[in-house]
Amino acid sequence: TQEEAQQWLREQHMKLFLGSGNGQIDRTKKVGDLAMQWLESKALASSTREDYRIRVVKYVVEHPLGMAPIGELKAHHVDTLLKNTPENWTRIHVAKILAKFFDWCDANDYTNKNLYARATDVEKLVKDAYRVVQENRRESTDNVWTPKEFVRFMEHEESPVYRAFWMFMAVTGVRRGEAIGLMWVNVNLDQGWALVADNITTGGSEIFHEKRPKNGKRRKVYFDKPMAVILRKLKADQDAYRETQETWVGDFVFDRRFGWGKGYAPGIHLAPATVTERFNRHTRECGLDNLSGPHGLRRTLPTIMD
Repeated sequence: TQEEAQQWLREQHMKLFLGSGNGQIDRTKKVGDLAMQWLESKALASSTREDYRIRVVKYVVEHPLGMAPIGELKAHHVDTLLKNTPENWTRIHVAKILAKFFDWCDANDYTNKNLYARATDVEKLVKDAYRVVQENRRESTDNVWTPKEFVRFMEHEESPVYRAFWMFMAVTGVRRGEAIGLMWVNVNLDQGWALVADNITTGGSEIFHEKRPKNGKRRKVYFDKPMAVILRKLKADQDAYRETQETWVGDFVFDRRFGWGKGYAPGIHLAPATVTERFNRHTRECGLDNLSGPHGLRRTLPTIMD
């Protein structure tokens, strides 16, 4: 009967959620498959999930150990997985992923003990990677610009959209993705504030529009009258340009106005990778100190004020 069929389905769903029908954990599952199962069970932002997926696939699933049954994995195999990664931020990031994965395996009885905690080389591998990262950071990201250097950069920028974008980042200290995702509905030009509520990020080769800032908390940022004048002019130019288009996407402050014929809809936001590439290219052309991308603009104004 229909009632019996529905009861049977509920029982089968219950068994799926428990992992098996007889309560026994299947330790013959492949490590790679189990890692993907763990990832699907995590509540993550879209960009974070894609970022995790790329690293899980490359350093776990596609590694020979990814084909091993989870029940045969030993602590030293965790060291092997980590040694397979580059000695930079990637290794540090993969280490965090592996730690969470093997916590999950331990909690769900796929392993007798936490293999990550028992691995002998993990701590040194991560520590060495941090050392390399810090050395590279000291060489490339300790710089900030003086006001004159920032003016030189701004004078080099021809696009009114990007000029307003760089100025907004420098004045408010918002992140790249927060500035890209800024909506006119969240800007109050009369009172001089904007609500940081959206974040445009990348994960792998995909772009994600997340309805929250990086730290998950919406906040107000404030700007002065000169910045308001720049934004008013940008809004007027955008409205005029919008009238020439048959369709318009979104309500973004900084729209992708240039580069016709590239297959995107009028009104769409700037591309994160293009923003960073443009910033670094203009920095080189101006002969300015490397800030390692537009994120360095966040440090310039606070340093000047300090």
